[in-house]
Amino acid sequence: MKKSILFISSFLFTAAVFAQPTSYTIDSMSFNALSLEGGMTQVRFADVNQDGNLDMVTIGDHGSPNINANEHGITVFFGNGTGSNWTLFQNGNFGYGGCAVGDLNNDGKQDIAYSMHHNMGTAGSGGDKLIEAALGNGSGKSWTAWDAGLASNGESYGMFGTDLGDVNNDGLLDIGSNSFGLGPGVHIYKNLGTGNWKQTFTAGYGGTTGKFLQFGDMDGDGNIDFVVSNEVGSAYFGNGNGGFTLKQAGLPLLPDLNENPYGDVSLGDIDNDGDDDFIFTFDNSTTGIRGVYVYKWNKSAQSWTNVSSGLPNSTTDYFTAARLVDTDMDGYLDVVTSSYYSSDIQIWKGNGGSSWVNNFSIKIPGMGGVQDIAISDVDHSGYPDILVWGSFSDGSPYFPQSVNKIRLLRDVSVVHGISANLSYPKGNECWPNYAVRFITWTSGVMGNHSTSVKIEYSTTGNSGPWTVIAAAAPNNGSYQWGVPANVNSSTCFIRVTATDNVNGTTAVDMNAVAFNIGCNASTGVGEVAEGNSSVVFPNPMLQSSVIYSEMRNCDISIIDITGSIVKKIANVDNFPFSIERGNLSAGIYVLELYSESKIERIKVVVE
Repeated sequence: MKKSILFISSFLFTAAVFAQPTSYTIDSMSFNALSLEGGMTQVRFADVNQDGNLDMVTIGDHGSPNINANEHGITVFFGNGTGSNWTLFQNGNFGYGGCAVGDLNNDGKQDIAYSMHHNMGTAGSGGDKLIEAALGNGSGKSWTAWDAGLASNGESYGMFGTDLGDVNNDGLLDIGSNSFGLGPGVHIYKNLGTGNWKQTFTAGYGGTTGKFLQFGDMDGDGNIDFVVSNEVGSAYFGNGNGGFTLKQAGLPLLPDLNENPYGDVSLGDIDNDGDDDFIFTFDNSTTGIRGVYVYKWNKSAQSWTNVSSGLPNSTTDYFTAARLVDTDMDGYLDVVTSSYYSSDIQIWKGNGGSSWVNNFSIKIPGMGGVQDIAISDVDHSGYPDILVWGSFSDGSPYFPQSVNKIRLLRDVSVVHGISANLSYPKGNECWPNYAVRFITWTSGVMGNHSTSVKIEYSTTGNSGPWTVIAAAAPNNGSYQWGVPANVNSSTCFIRVTATDNVNGTTAVDMNAVAFNIGCNASTGVGEVAEGNSSVVFPNPMLQSSVIYSEMRNCDISIIDITGSIVKKIANVDNFPFSIERGNLSAGIYVLELYSESKIERIKVVVE
């Protein structure tokens, strides 16, 4: 069971143990400033202006608010940490579709990737491609297209669900997108770090697709995998170089083509073993099988195992959303789902993967299907809140029977002091060198006090010594980290320390079980190549060095001990090549040469 440790001056005591009855209040007013019509959407919580408070991000629903009208573009509701009084800002005239938020160019500012069903924007508005990437300036109000090469491989319409993940372990976030309907299928684009993107994978073109795609690591090998709603299959395992293999064995059988029974798809680690498990809604009209299902990947058998005991299924009702999240903060993920005909949100409590028990439901009057849900602690209570974007019976110009509305289920926990609860990594994970990973946590904050978070890592156990990742990060629950290049350890720990800047109290938490850095079960890009053709001389470097290499048309990066790229040179084709020290501080760095077919890394000492 997870605990939050509270420090006051030099006194140490254990704060209240997380896990309590869950209760919510329904907020139906906070998002009324946004005009909605109907149809699908994807919504995210992210701190786009890095003020420590989560914001709500979307690119709208169908029409927003009228079909064939100018759409909302990038839509942000700025949060103030209370879960109410959100401030709306809209940028652009494109949409609708899916979105994801992260730092695409490693400048410390939040950027956005998004995919659209049909483009209604104009060149210069940031929305003139069906798959887009745009850099933020730190305000959450201004975005600059960074999109060369995107949506250039058969995406004619219908792109939608979007996620970000480092599919080739090179320290840059890449884009995954899925269409819906009889659309162009799945498309994975690799981030080249220069505003240019290159497709590495596609699947399911022209088949029946659903909405969402989510990245994760289902087999624990350190390489990014993904799940998706697509008629040709739903679980794809990555090779660490941007390629993927479908592994459907053991999952519910797919019906004939032109029917896609997989609805909502998502990932989460239900048993804290370091790999992600697969949750999805399923609606097979041929067999009448409907319900919410969770499956685990069995590495030895190379197939999926059903661990859905107790979860809802029905021949008369169906379920439109499913997520894995620790709603009561007891250390185990629970299932949040929605029933179409019952018009409710249900929570099924998890115990580590053997069974699920329905311990909570809340009726949302008039709601039919749920288009999307986003779950995060928006009010700094230390417990997650649930935003529901659903269809309601109502009149509208294009959808006379339904209209979308937003409801926020905000937990009613009372905060008595600062708390911290690290939610990822939990332990046993495999994080390759150079890769981008997200450290996540929740933190209760008293009276909307100003707070910050110190994030550290240890490679020698939970007693340290500790290396600082961020000295005073915003207390927003997520930190994007470039995994260090020079670490190889199976006894790694992440420690987060939340500080109340008003009264000086702090709370500390770390993963209960060690995880691994420097691991990779594949022979992909995540590993340092054997038999490098490249040499740096002189090494150590004083003012400059010369690189000798047989590689061609490659990017050269200099990476510090935290895994951050401190210098990058693109499209080097002629060697020997001279590289200047510039403003590099003395220390140990990794010089990386990266091409489409090969990666080589050399340790360089700067004196």
